[in-house]
Amino acid sequence: MVLGTMLPDRFIEGMESSVVLAQEPSLLMEEFSLVTILFCSFDKSDMYLIGSAETFLQLVAKCIGEFDRIVHECGLNKVEHVGEDYVVSSPELQYGLHSDSQILQREAAVKIVQVSLLLLEVGNSVSITDAAQVSRLHFKAGAHSGPIIGAIAGKTRRFYRMFGDTMNTAARVCQHAPAGFVQISADTKTMIEGCHPFDYEETFFEGKGKGVMTVYRVVVDSLPNVDDE
Repeated sequence: MVLGTMLPDRFIEGMESSVVLAQEPSLLMEEFSLVTILFCSFDKSDMYLIGSAETFLQLVAKCIGEFDRIVHECGLNKVEHVGEDYVVSSPELQYGLHSDSQILQREAAVKIVQVSLLLLEVGNSVSITDAAQVSRLHFKAGAHSGPIIGAIAGKTRRFYRMFGDTMNTAARVCQHAPAGFVQISADTKTMIEGCHPFDYEETFFEGKGKGVMTVYRVVVDSLPNVDDE
Protein backbone atom coordinates (compact mmCIF):
# COMPACT_ATOMS: atom_id res chain seq x y z
CA MET A 1 0.00 0.00 0.00
CA VAL A 2 2.88 2.38 0.78
CA LEU A 3 4.41 1.75 -2.65
CA GLY A 4 1.07 2.67 -4.20
CA THR A 5 1.47 6.21 -2.87
CA MET A 6 4.98 6.52 -4.32
CA LEU A 7 4.91 4.73 -7.68
CA PRO A 8 2.49 4.20 -10.55
CA ASP A 9 0.76 0.83 -10.23
CA ARG A 10 2.42 -0.54 -13.39
CA PHE A 11 5.86 -0.43 -11.69
CA ILE A 12 4.95 -1.94 -8.33
CA GLU A 13 4.65 -5.64 -9.20
CA GLY A 14 7.82 -7.43 -8.21
CA MET A 15 9.66 -4.35 -6.98
CA GLU A 16 9.68 -5.49 -3.33
CA SER A 17 11.75 -8.55 -4.23
CA SER A 18 13.85 -7.00 -6.99
CA VAL A 19 15.73 -4.36 -5.00
CA VAL A 20 18.99 -5.99 -3.94
CA LEU A 21 21.64 -3.46 -2.98
CA ALA A 22 24.49 -5.68 -4.16
CA GLN A 23 23.10 -5.59 -7.67
CA GLU A 24 22.71 -2.69 -10.05
CA PRO A 25 18.94 -2.12 -10.35
CA SER A 26 17.60 -1.47 -13.81
CA LEU A 27 16.64 1.99 -15.00
CA LEU A 28 12.90 2.20 -15.62
CA MET A 29 12.05 4.96 -18.08
CA GLU A 30 9.14 6.01 -20.28
CA GLU A 31 8.36 8.98 -22.51
CA PHE A 32 5.15 10.97 -22.88
CA SER A 33 4.65 13.24 -25.87
CA LEU A 34 2.33 15.76 -24.19
CA VAL A 35 1.53 16.16 -20.50
CA THR A 36 0.19 19.18 -18.59
CA ILE A 37 2.08 19.94 -15.37
CA LEU A 38 0.81 22.15 -12.54
CA PHE A 39 2.87 23.70 -9.76
CA CYS A 40 0.91 25.16 -6.83
CA SER A 41 3.19 26.89 -4.35
CA PHE A 42 2.98 29.05 -1.27
CA ASP A 43 5.17 32.08 -0.68
CA LYS A 44 8.43 31.16 1.06
CA SER A 45 8.11 34.26 3.24
CA ASP A 46 5.01 32.74 4.87
CA MET A 47 7.15 30.48 7.04
CA TYR A 48 8.90 33.49 8.56
CA LEU A 49 5.68 35.42 9.21
CA ILE A 50 3.91 32.57 11.04
CA GLY A 51 4.43 32.58 14.79
CA SER A 52 5.75 29.05 15.37
CA ALA A 53 7.12 26.09 13.44
CA GLU A 54 4.29 23.94 14.81
CA THR A 55 1.62 26.30 13.47
CA PHE A 56 3.37 26.47 10.12
CA LEU A 57 3.55 22.69 9.80
CA GLN A 58 -0.09 22.30 10.87
CA LEU A 59 -1.09 24.70 8.10
CA VAL A 60 0.99 22.87 5.52
CA ALA A 61 -0.47 19.52 6.58
CA LYS A 62 -4.06 20.81 6.38
CA CYS A 63 -3.51 22.28 2.92
CA ILE A 64 -1.76 19.19 1.54
CA GLY A 65 -4.52 16.96 2.90
CA GLU A 66 -7.17 19.05 1.15
CA PHE A 67 -5.12 19.21 -2.06
CA ASP A 68 -4.71 15.42 -2.04
CA ARG A 69 -8.48 15.00 -1.73
CA ILE A 70 -9.27 17.40 -4.57
CA VAL A 71 -6.68 15.96 -6.96
CA HIS A 72 -7.84 12.39 -6.28
CA GLU A 73 -11.53 13.22 -6.66
CA CYS A 74 -10.85 15.02 -9.95
CA GLY A 75 -8.94 12.10 -11.47
CA LEU A 76 -5.59 13.85 -11.77
CA ASN A 77 -2.16 12.62 -10.68
CA LYS A 78 -0.31 14.00 -7.68
CA VAL A 79 3.38 13.99 -8.55
CA GLU A 80 4.81 15.12 -5.21
CA HIS A 81 4.88 17.81 -2.57
CA VAL A 82 8.34 19.15 -1.79
CA GLY A 83 9.00 22.24 0.29
CA GLU A 84 6.57 24.92 -0.81
CA ASP A 85 5.64 23.14 -4.08
CA TYR A 86 2.67 20.85 -4.70
CA VAL A 87 2.96 19.28 -8.17
CA VAL A 88 0.14 17.73 -10.22
CA SER A 89 0.05 16.19 -13.68
CA SER A 90 -2.60 15.11 -16.12
CA PRO A 91 -3.50 11.44 -15.51
CA GLU A 92 -1.25 9.85 -18.16
CA LEU A 93 1.64 9.45 -15.73
CA GLN A 94 -0.38 7.54 -13.15
CA TYR A 95 -2.08 5.17 -15.54
CA GLY A 96 0.48 4.94 -18.34
CA LEU A 97 -1.85 6.28 -21.00
CA HIS A 98 0.44 7.03 -23.93
CA SER A 99 -2.36 8.70 -25.82
CA ASP A 100 -1.88 10.98 -28.77
CA SER A 101 -5.56 11.90 -28.71
CA GLN A 102 -5.73 15.68 -28.86
CA ILE A 103 -9.21 15.55 -27.34
CA LEU A 104 -8.03 13.66 -24.24
CA GLN A 105 -4.95 15.86 -23.89
CA ARG A 106 -7.08 18.98 -24.17
CA GLU A 107 -9.61 17.73 -21.64
CA ALA A 108 -6.81 16.95 -19.19
CA ALA A 109 -5.31 20.44 -19.62
CA VAL A 110 -8.70 22.08 -19.02
CA LYS A 111 -9.17 20.04 -15.85
CA ILE A 112 -5.68 21.01 -14.65
CA VAL A 113 -6.62 24.70 -14.91
CA GLN A 114 -9.96 24.13 -13.21
CA VAL A 115 -8.32 22.22 -10.37
CA SER A 116 -5.62 24.87 -9.96
CA LEU A 117 -8.34 27.41 -9.23
CA LEU A 118 -9.88 25.10 -6.65
CA LEU A 119 -6.51 24.52 -4.99
CA LEU A 120 -5.98 28.26 -4.65
CA GLU A 121 -9.44 28.80 -3.20
CA VAL A 122 -8.98 26.05 -0.62
CA GLY A 123 -5.33 26.70 0.18
CA ASN A 124 -5.77 30.43 0.66
CA SER A 125 -8.82 29.93 2.90
CA VAL A 126 -7.19 27.51 5.38
CA SER A 127 -6.17 29.27 8.58
CA ILE A 128 -5.09 28.52 12.13
CA THR A 129 -5.57 30.86 15.08
CA ASP A 130 -2.74 30.67 17.59
CA ALA A 131 -2.40 33.10 20.51
CA ALA A 132 -4.93 35.44 18.88
CA GLN A 133 -2.89 35.48 15.65
CA VAL A 134 -4.56 34.19 12.47
CA SER A 135 -2.04 32.46 10.21
CA ARG A 136 -2.49 31.30 6.63
CA LEU A 137 -0.46 30.44 3.55
CA HIS A 138 -0.63 32.37 0.29
CA PHE A 139 -0.74 30.12 -2.77
CA LYS A 140 -0.24 30.73 -6.48
CA ALA A 141 -0.16 28.32 -9.42
CA GLY A 142 1.36 27.86 -12.86
CA ALA A 143 0.85 25.29 -15.62
CA HIS A 144 2.67 24.29 -18.79
CA SER A 145 2.15 21.53 -21.36
CA GLY A 146 4.85 19.58 -23.18
CA PRO A 147 6.84 16.31 -23.38
CA ILE A 148 7.93 14.51 -20.22
CA ILE A 149 10.24 11.63 -19.34
CA GLY A 150 9.28 9.57 -16.29
CA ALA A 151 11.92 7.40 -14.64
CA ILE A 152 12.85 5.31 -11.61
CA ALA A 153 16.57 5.04 -10.88
CA GLY A 154 18.96 4.28 -8.06
CA LYS A 155 19.26 1.55 -5.42
CA THR A 156 17.31 3.05 -2.52
CA ARG A 157 14.27 5.33 -2.23
CA ARG A 158 13.36 4.53 -5.81
CA PHE A 159 10.74 7.17 -6.46
CA TYR A 160 9.10 7.82 -9.82
CA ARG A 161 10.43 11.19 -10.95
CA MET A 162 9.76 13.34 -13.99
CA PHE A 163 12.36 15.10 -16.09
CA GLY A 164 12.42 17.58 -18.91
CA ASP A 165 12.05 21.22 -19.79
CA THR A 166 8.29 20.98 -19.28
CA MET A 167 8.85 20.58 -15.52
CA ASN A 168 11.23 23.55 -15.40
CA THR A 169 8.90 25.76 -17.42
CA ALA A 170 5.84 24.93 -15.30
CA ALA A 171 7.81 25.76 -12.15
CA ARG A 172 8.92 29.11 -13.57
CA VAL A 173 5.41 30.03 -14.72
CA CYS A 174 4.27 29.43 -11.13
CA GLN A 175 7.20 31.26 -9.55
CA HIS A 176 6.41 34.43 -11.52
CA ALA A 177 2.68 34.43 -10.70
CA PRO A 178 1.35 36.82 -8.06
CA ALA A 179 -0.08 35.23 -4.91
CA GLY A 180 -3.70 34.22 -5.43
CA PHE A 181 -3.45 33.82 -9.22
CA VAL A 182 -3.10 31.04 -11.77
CA GLN A 183 -0.83 31.56 -14.78
CA ILE A 184 -0.55 29.27 -17.79
CA SER A 185 2.00 29.14 -20.57
CA ALA A 186 1.22 29.99 -24.18
CA ASP A 187 1.37 26.26 -25.02
CA THR A 188 -1.27 25.39 -22.42
CA LYS A 189 -3.46 28.29 -23.49
CA THR A 190 -3.32 27.08 -27.11
CA MET A 191 -4.38 23.60 -26.01
CA ILE A 192 -7.49 24.75 -24.12
CA GLU A 193 -8.48 27.62 -26.43
CA GLY A 194 -12.24 27.52 -26.99
CA CYS A 195 -12.78 24.59 -24.59
CA HIS A 196 -13.77 26.61 -21.55
CA PRO A 197 -14.87 30.23 -21.04
CA PHE A 198 -11.76 31.37 -19.19
CA ASP A 199 -10.68 34.96 -19.54
CA TYR A 200 -7.00 35.83 -19.56
CA GLU A 201 -4.66 38.72 -18.97
CA GLU A 202 -1.52 38.50 -21.06
CA THR A 203 1.66 39.23 -19.18
CA PHE A 204 5.40 38.63 -19.49
CA PHE A 205 8.43 37.67 -17.45
CA GLU A 206 12.11 37.08 -18.04
CA GLY A 207 12.74 33.33 -17.87
CA LYS A 208 16.24 32.11 -17.04
CA GLY A 209 17.73 30.79 -20.26
CA LYS A 210 14.47 31.44 -22.12
CA GLY A 211 14.34 35.18 -22.58
CA VAL A 212 11.01 36.95 -22.33
CA MET A 213 8.13 34.50 -21.85
CA THR A 214 4.50 35.28 -22.59
CA VAL A 215 2.09 33.83 -20.04
CA TYR A 216 -1.62 34.19 -19.39
CA ARG A 217 -3.16 34.97 -16.03
CA VAL A 218 -6.52 33.23 -15.63
CA VAL A 219 -9.36 35.59 -14.71
CA VAL A 220 -12.60 34.07 -13.46
CA ASP A 221 -15.70 35.49 -11.76
CA SER A 222 -16.50 32.20 -10.06
CA LEU A 223 -14.79 28.85 -9.56
CA PRO A 224 -15.54 26.24 -12.23
CA ASN A 225 -17.23 22.91 -11.64
CA VAL A 226 -14.75 20.22 -12.65
CA ASP A 227 -17.59 17.79 -13.26
CA ASP A 228 -19.03 19.92 -16.07
CA GLU A 229 -16.63 18.60 -18.68
